[in-house]
Amino acid sequence: MNDDTRDETEAPDVTNDESEPEADGADGGPPGVETREAPPTDDPNRNYRPIDLEETGKGALPRNHPALGEGGGPQGGSPPGGASGPGGGSPPDAPVETDLPDAERIRNRMVREIRSIDTPRGDPVSAEVLADLDVGDGVVTATLDAGGLDPAVATAVGEQVRGAGLAIDGVDHVRIESPERSRVEGELSPEGVEHVLAVAGAKGGAGKSTVTIALARALRDAGLDVGVFNADFQAPDLTEYLGASDPVVSTPTGRPSPAYADGMRIVSIDLVSGDRPTAWRGAMTHDALADLLGEAVWGDLDVLLVDLPPGVGDVAHTVFSRVPVDGAVVVTTPSDVSVRNVTRTVGLLDAREVPVAAVVANKVRAGDAVDDDGGAAGDRDPADLVAEATGDPPLVSLPFDGALRDPAGFAFDALGEATAGGLDDLRSAVTGFLDEAGPDVPDDAVDISGLPDRLREQQALIEAGAAPDGPRPLLVDRGDDRVGEALGDEFAVEVEPVDDDRSVVRVEGEAGSV
Repeated sequence: MNDDTRDETEAPDVTNDESEPEADGADGGPPGVETREAPPTDDPNRNYRPIDLEETGKGALPRNHPALGEGGGPQGGSPPGGASGPGGGSPPDAPVETDLPDAERIRNRMVREIRSIDTPRGDPVSAEVLADLDVGDGVVTATLDAGGLDPAVATAVGEQVRGAGLAIDGVDHVRIESPERSRVEGELSPEGVEHVLAVAGAKGGAGKSTVTIALARALRDAGLDVGVFNADFQAPDLTEYLGASDPVVSTPTGRPSPAYADGMRIVSIDLVSGDRPTAWRGAMTHDALADLLGEAVWGDLDVLLVDLPPGVGDVAHTVFSRVPVDGAVVVTTPSDVSVRNVTRTVGLLDAREVPVAAVVANKVRAGDAVDDDGGAAGDRDPADLVAEATGDPPLVSLPFDGALRDPAGFAFDALGEATAGGLDDLRSAVTGFLDEAGPDVPDDAVDISGLPDRLREQQALIEAGAAPDGPRPLLVDRGDDRVGEALGDEFAVEVEPVDDDRSVVRVEGEAGSV
């Protein structure tokens, strides 16, 4: 049992200052929330700074900071409508796009009230306890990262946030949530990322970057939130085809903030270093991956694609051994030599227990019948060689398409019918793989797993009985009986494990009704 059940005489030192707060930013702190009618006179991204390449790769960027949400840096680069933090929505001090007329008024008032709460670490906004704040349709959702606070202090903060919201005209419900956690843990776990998929191949020139970009856009067009990490530090040409030019910058706490282009978040070394060469090896490669991939503020992503360099060198070994990779797309070309080289990549994947989501035979010309039915010209069918090398994953054929040599060709309407059909097959294979790989967490689930006991029980009861949008599934740690017990006297509940660590609690109705 946590000690947040202490006697009232031991109440934590958490106060709510009733005095009128100073104007945001007046004390040199983080800039405040401004309305569109009164834009800030200074740069709202003034606390974002360029990343020092000399320090990147040496473990210089601070680790383990709570999410700030996305920041686009001085030159933009943020998703339209406000960048999204790991809990969804927008960072606490950013304008929010919503159809609710009073959303900005409510948001501004909430930020002022939350700034007036005093904790041992300072106010919750400056101390980054408030990881996210979202306003919509009379519901305020506050994401609290309470991991560094005493449970009683965190509970008091949550209760004051809830009280502040309910005191505002137009707010019907306050939802307190935990920040979204990575589905699987690893040494270099990108925060807020549901799936990590590597694009790999043993031979240079097979078209891994081309396939990465085409797959990213296909998944984006299917409605997924997609990020791309370019792990080829020595030949980072992927960004040219994505149209990314804004730099990857550092947040006030030192975490890389991805660039934003073509509807996707992007981190690539050339967006940090420009044209400066890099020749990292060994430990420097590991530190660069830790800084730029593991610590980046990716936001809430359905899938992060990692474009690997050719071969099975330092970068591939680090990614497959330290990053929680769900699967890999292996790219080859329809030649015996190229396909045989795939065995080295597949051998590494097998050793690291990384499944193959799909094999792509790229640059197939007329006469190269690389498909599941065979029929290729030559002594042996490349499809048979792929099957021998990789087992039996989906095999996708992408015809050679001259449009892909031009960045403009990545607009799908410029591709040939056969190429577009191949990309549809690849998207279907990958989305099917991800559906099977991931837990069945409902999209509307309220994650209360990281809240202190009392605050978690309070929120569960509120969601079950008072939420205007009806009872929503609750995401809790597996084995957490407190929420079910708290609800059990009044409601009929069903608890369903979704993976090794988490369960979903569903309210089926009032007690005795089902």
